[in-house]
Amino acid sequence: MIQPPVTTNEQIEAEEKRAAQAKAEIEEASAAASLGALTNNLRGHIWSAFEKAREDKRVVQEKMIQNLLQKRGEYDIVKLAQIKELGSELFMMITDVKCRITLAMLHEIYNHPGEKSWTIDPTPIPKLTPEMESVAELTFMAELENFLVKVKDAPPEMLQSIMTQALPKFKKEFKAVQMEVAMEKAANMENKIQDQLIEGGFYKAVNECLADLVDLKAGFLKGPIYRKEKVFELKEDPDRPGRAKRVVREEIRPEWDSPSAFDIFPLAGVTDINKGGLIEILRYQRKDLQEMIGLDGFDEVAIREILENFQSRGLHQWTWDADEIRRAEAEGRETAQYYDWQTIDAIEYHDTIPGKFIMEWSGAPLEDDKTFKYMGKSLDPDFDYPVVVWLIDRWVLKIQLNENPLGLKPYYKASYIEQKGAFWGRGLPETMKDGQTLANSVIRALQNNVGIASGPQVGIDKESLSPGQDDSMMWPWKIWKFIRQAFSSQTQPFMQFFQPQMHTQELIMAYDKASKICDEHSGIAGFTHGDRNIGGAGNTASGFSMFAGMQDRGIKDVASIFDDKVIAPAIEALYYENYDLDDALEYIGDVKIKARGSSWLFSKQTQALRLNDFLRLVGTSPIFQQLMGEQGAVYALQEAAKSLNLEGRKLVPDKEFLKPVPGMGATAPAPGSTPIDQAGNRTQGVDTNAASPAGG
Repeated sequence: MIQPPVTTNEQIEAEEKRAAQAKAEIEEASAAASLGALTNNLRGHIWSAFEKAREDKRVVQEKMIQNLLQKRGEYDIVKLAQIKELGSELFMMITDVKCRITLAMLHEIYNHPGEKSWTIDPTPIPKLTPEMESVAELTFMAELENFLVKVKDAPPEMLQSIMTQALPKFKKEFKAVQMEVAMEKAANMENKIQDQLIEGGFYKAVNECLADLVDLKAGFLKGPIYRKEKVFELKEDPDRPGRAKRVVREEIRPEWDSPSAFDIFPLAGVTDINKGGLIEILRYQRKDLQEMIGLDGFDEVAIREILENFQSRGLHQWTWDADEIRRAEAEGRETAQYYDWQTIDAIEYHDTIPGKFIMEWSGAPLEDDKTFKYMGKSLDPDFDYPVVVWLIDRWVLKIQLNENPLGLKPYYKASYIEQKGAFWGRGLPETMKDGQTLANSVIRALQNNVGIASGPQVGIDKESLSPGQDDSMMWPWKIWKFIRQAFSSQTQPFMQFFQPQMHTQELIMAYDKASKICDEHSGIAGFTHGDRNIGGAGNTASGFSMFAGMQDRGIKDVASIFDDKVIAPAIEALYYENYDLDDALEYIGDVKIKARGSSWLFSKQTQALRLNDFLRLVGTSPIFQQLMGEQGAVYALQEAAKSLNLEGRKLVPDKEFLKPVPGMGATAPAPGSTPIDQAGNRTQGVDTNAASPAGG
């Protein structure tokens, strides 16, 4: 357990002074916001919504702080003061172990080497674009011409019969060709999206989202967010021909973040991200604001005023309350210099607002006494529009119309345990809070009992002690001097020894039971992190396999929630964002986006074993080999290579290179050379017939 540091009087006074200063700044910011409500309805509207959302979230915020303290192995201040009076302050780190193991399991699913936790597959009957339909027709016509060449010498009376019998096959073959074209387009889009995800930090954000999903009441993923980034590019150095030169260029690319659940505030009554308003607290540095100057839609005057007014200090107290210090401490951050932090907090507001707010902020005039122009669109002052607004204290930086055709927000959320009809779910620490509390109580009692019962208790008649003797310490061979008083009992001893009882066995059994309760309530069994004593049927091979399967089902359920609520909609959003690209026709198809973390990756090992069994069966059966043919064999080997994380194209050459070159038959070996067969292997003995088609 981490011991709280000792605080001096000077530090306490400095902290109180800073707290008073922070309170004054918060009151000033609140007054400024109230003034803003009078002078600008937009600022007042957003600030009022934020205050209500923050108040509604207060209980949720407290539970998440308790989750982090429980994981860190720390008691809150009130609980710590109570248990200090009884002795032991031990805190068993059961929650920390469960959270780390659970997160490791989820990382194994979503960070599987060489595999994606999502896929893009064509629908059963894909609708092709005109370009794709043309490709399918050309491919089919080539196969049809090959068929007609084969039957051109057939007798006329049989030709009609052959064509009639082949017609169903032609229809089936054309559908197969269409599916192949659709699959190729889907594979192209998969590769493009995978490249965008890697460059945009998607998988890093997913890992952070999973950590919040386990520890807090929800994990959030945000994106795609289009940002201008500096990247390296290699070009030929004009001063040194043949040598490369590293050049820095700027590009706009989609990126992903994982906002903390502490910084997300659903507006009053909202239970679904896309069915109501949402606020996120952003934390900028001065450099971030400076880079906004000149970007389309941002108010340069407002940004420069902020930079001028807050040159030597940050601007974060206006969004914070008393719980934010406790949150920072629970997250393990240093809070001594909190009031000197240089961050500038901003509100990112997602909701609908009246058009008149946009018109007042932008200064756009009415064009026909009914509408005004904003971002190239005609808006009505009396209608509501979905927007994103960036607000810092009393400055509105930008108003962006939500251009998603369905009005969706770039946020995705999942909880370790979902709660129907509620925005917030439950984190893993909450599921085992009672078991953790019981385990702590038992282990504290155990430590106190061991300490008390570790040696004898002593009773002394102080009135009979000789003057000057120390009765507070004992050591071996110490001599005690007593004076028999006239009124003292002749039979009562001057000193008594007695041994308190030790109850370690009973307390250890109680702790084991508390630990099992944690296993049962969390769904993370002890054997996943080292406990080999499962007991009962679990100590047999079949029983352990059954328990392991039950454990997998629990994690699979969490992964299924994460697939449906985060992975699949995030990939789908990026897929449709790519529709606006110039080369989109190379990738677009009639597809279904699937997240497969909960099912496909769990069955990967079983699939690999079945594939190996299939290859052994085919390899020992000439009939199966003949039915599969060369193309089928190549496909099976390439799939087997994928299960071993091998590159199939390197293991198995392209099928065109497997065909013999026309006119280049095998020849007899030269005199004195080593005889070989057609596969290039040395033959046994002197028989060279295998290398000669004529056998001579």
